Amino acid sequence: MDDRFGKINKLLIAYSVGNFDKKLAMSKRMDEVDAFIAGVNMLGEELKEKTISRNYFNNIFNSVSDMVFVLGKQGRIENINQSVTDLLQYNLKTLAGKHISYLFDKLQPGWFASVLKDLRISGAGSYETVFRTNNKNRIPVLVSASIFLGRQEDKTKILLTAKDISLQKKTQNLILKAIIETEENERMRFAKDIHDSIGQQLSAIKFYIGTSVDAVENPHQKSILLKADRSTITASRNDLSYVTVEIVDDKNNLVPNANIPVEFSISGAGELAAAGSANPSEMASFHQPKRNTFRGKCLVILRPKGEAGEITLEAKSPGLQSAKIVVVTEK
Repeated sequence: MDDRFGKINKLLIAYSVGNFDKKLAMSKRMDEVDAFIAGVNMLGEELKEKTISRNYFNNIFNSVSDMVFVLGKQGRIENINQSVTDLLQYNLKTLAGKHISYLFDKLQPGWFASVLKDLRISGAGSYETVFRTNNKNRIPVLVSASIFLGRQEDKTKILLTAKDISLQKKTQNLILKAIIETEENERMRFAKDIHDSIGQQLSAIKFYIGTSVDAVENPHQKSILLKADRSTITASRNDLSYVTVEIVDDKNNLVPNANIPVEFSISGAGELAAAGSANPSEMASFHQPKRNTFRGKCLVILRPKGEAGEITLEAKSPGLQSAKIVVVTEK
C-alpha cells in the first residue's frame, strides 16, 4: 500500500485537533494521490482561515474582565475564566462540579430555577446578587445569563457573566447620602433662621432629647412619616419625586436610633426608581421595594410612567401603622 495514505491519515488527525499549519509535500509522480494531497492541503488552509483555534478562544475567554461561568443544566460549574480566580480567589479545580449557589453570600432557594425559567421565556436574564470570595469578602455583582445550544440536547450549557458593581454601589450610596445630607442641612438652616436665639436653641435641644428618650422607652409610639419634596410633578419619565421616610414618635419628632425594615408598595401612575439610605455599609439593591432606615430615615424616589394621574406610595413596617402619600402627575 502507498505509504502516502498513512501520511494523509496523520495529517487529517492533526487537522481534527486544530493543527492547521501542517502540510504534505507532493511527490514527483504527480498522480491521483498527489492530487488528493493537494486538495487536503487546501482544506487545511481554508480551515485555518475560518476556524478559531482552541488557544485563541481560551485567550479571549480569559481576557474578559467580567467573571464568566459555564454551567451545566443543573447549575453546576464546568468552566470559569481567569477573572473568577482573580476576583473570587477560587480556581477551576475547587469550583468544578459545585453548584453556582456555592458562591452566594446568602442562601437563595430557587434562584437557578428562576434563571432557567427566564431563559426558556426570553432567552436571557439579568439579576443582582452578592458573591462571597474565598477570603470571605462580599462582592455585589450583576449577573447576566444566556444559553448555549449544542448539537445535542445533552450538550446545552448555561453561560453566566458576573460584573463586579462594588464601585457603582458605592457611588449610589454616596449620591443618596448627599441627597439626604443636603435635605438635612437645608432643614437646619431653616431652623437656624427661625430660632436665632441661643436660649431657644437650647430649649429645642432639651425638648428633642426628652422626646427621643420617650420614644426609646415607648417603642409602640413610633410611626412612619412620609414627606415628598413636591406634591405635584410632571408626567415626564425624566421627572422624579423624592419622598423622605422618617420614623417618628407620637409628637412627630424623629427617632434617631430607629434602624428598622420598611417595605414599600407603589400604585397608580408611577413606579419605584430607587430606595436607599445613607448607611455606607448597605449592600442591598436600590431597585428593591424595601429598605432599612438609618438613623431613623431612608429615601424613596418615584418616577412617573408618562401619564397624568396619581402615584400612591404606601410604607409598612412590622408593629407600626402604615403610612401613605399621594404625588400628582400632570401633563
